[in-house]
Amino acid sequence: MHLHLHQIIVMTPWKPVLLGIACVVGLLLLLPSSLVLGTPLDDYVNKPDANYRWHDTGRRLKGRFITGSWHGVVLNMTSQSWLSSAEVDLPIWTHNLVILIPKRVEYETAFLLIGGGSNTHGPPTATDELLLLAAALAVKTKTLAAVVYQVPNQPLHFSGDEEHCPRSEDDIIAYTWARFMEDTGRVEWPAHVPMTKAAVRALDTVQAYASRQLNLQVEFFVVGGASKRGWTTWLTGAVDKRVVGIVPMVMDLLKSGKNLHHFYRSLGGWPVSFEPYYFCNVTAKLDTTEFDQLMAIEDPYLYIQRLTMPKLVVTASNDEFFLIDDSIHFWDELEGENHHLILANSEHSLMTGLLKLLSATEAFHLSIAMDRHSMKHTVARSIPWTVGSVVNSRPKCWWSFDRETGRVVVSASEQPLAAILWYAHTISSSERRDFRWLTADSGNCSTVIVGGMCFQPIFFRPRKISISAFDLSSNGTFTYMTTVTLPKVWLL
Repeated sequence: MHLHLHQIIVMTPWKPVLLGIACVVGLLLLLPSSLVLGTPLDDYVNKPDANYRWHDTGRRLKGRFITGSWHGVVLNMTSQSWLSSAEVDLPIWTHNLVILIPKRVEYETAFLLIGGGSNTHGPPTATDELLLLAAALAVKTKTLAAVVYQVPNQPLHFSGDEEHCPRSEDDIIAYTWARFMEDTGRVEWPAHVPMTKAAVRALDTVQAYASRQLNLQVEFFVVGGASKRGWTTWLTGAVDKRVVGIVPMVMDLLKSGKNLHHFYRSLGGWPVSFEPYYFCNVTAKLDTTEFDQLMAIEDPYLYIQRLTMPKLVVTASNDEFFLIDDSIHFWDELEGENHHLILANSEHSLMTGLLKLLSATEAFHLSIAMDRHSMKHTVARSIPWTVGSVVNSRPKCWWSFDRETGRVVVSASEQPLAAILWYAHTISSSERRDFRWLTADSGNCSTVIVGGMCFQPIFFRPRKISISAFDLSSNGTFTYMTTVTLPKVWLL
């Protein structure tokens, strides 16, 4: 049995533009397709905090790529006081903040990468992975870039924690969610709230340093981050008007409650990566008023009326945290300009997709920086786009999906270089909609054990779709067609 024809229809071209992002249907099987009043998140982020300060550590970094050289300035920033010393051992949050400066800066829009890391580690070096990614972007786009670390500050010891152990990453998020649901009047408890304030203070610090020390006026930002920092990226865009573009990576859990139920039904249980939330009883409270109150503060979906800036949402096909089709629950409701980059054959760390991620982010950021520069100087520009030239728009894609026939029609503002269908088969012994590379080892794992987890060899394969028709009478519309075989159980 076969699905009806999947089609990619390319509409009449606009001016040639973007990107290192292919405007195609990647992972076609899985695609679905006035501001909000002040909130507790706004109140917390905007509340003055006398603890905010920064200073230059005097530490300097430098490096060179084929595309050019860069140097980095390491600052120490105190972003806020969170909770109290009676509740947590690190109530004063401090961060390493590195500003990456290319040889030449041409634009007023900077890029902020929100990073993690431990307070027990020393300052970043010139070989730090996040720093190198940001430095490469700065050099290629001729813009300032910055990385803020220790978001959140960690590890943390909480005085009321029955586990009596240091918490980091998801252990912090899960515990603070649980504490908030015990006392919903303490709106500062959910960790993404102070994490968002840390990112906003980083924007302040980059602007201040650039103005005072570099004689550069940074007016706008594109903000990016992965996982918990991806969630923070959404919220930073929601609360700060200086943010004119966001790149949330491996975090598309909008409509969180609905999506979490989707997780459970798809996998027949919780992924092992959700262990902290299970042990903190967060997963048992999804249908409670307290969870709704939590998400009224944290869920990016509640801020979609503000999130009108261009978005490059990056997800991984084999993510062990999130499902590949989370976006079906919210994508059509997003406002503004939205792009979805699914990195094929990549898991939550994105390690196998870094080059594609970097090139796409560079192109996205540079196009926005050029747009803002053109708007500021009132210069109309329409030169065909490549990295390093001028742009005034990004290509657009839109699609429709017939759930009864399986027919997908995708339209684009530009004729693509290629149309590619990515497809994968789940493990033959399982009927679950499970494309994860890493799962819990149940004791009978037949593949490599990675970090105590079982590796599932699920790989997405590309199939190039050839042009099957070109109708000169229809305004230059190209039609690409292919068919795919239905699985035994077709679940959506």
